Amino acid sequence: MRKNFWKHLPITELTNEEWEAICDGCGKCCLIKLIDDVTDELHFTSVSCRLLDCDTCRCGDYENRKTAVPDWVALSPRLAAEL
Repeated sequence: MRKNFWKHLPITELTNEEWEAICDGCGKCCLIKLIDDVTDELHFTSVSCRLLDCDTCRCGDYENRKTAVPDWVALSPRLAAEL
């Protein structure tokens, strides 16, 4: 991992390892979101993925999340920049 990468690089240039390292455990990526059809605004709901452990704000089955949740979407640097 590059030293102090989070200070100098835009998120779109992070490696997968660096991207995972900046997770602060807020759990927002596990909340169900809605996009307004008219304005394209993103709205957070109070509904979360069934794997979210609300006590720790961590995935309860991180290693298997892709198969355990069929509509799981990977939050990537590119997608985060778009949103």
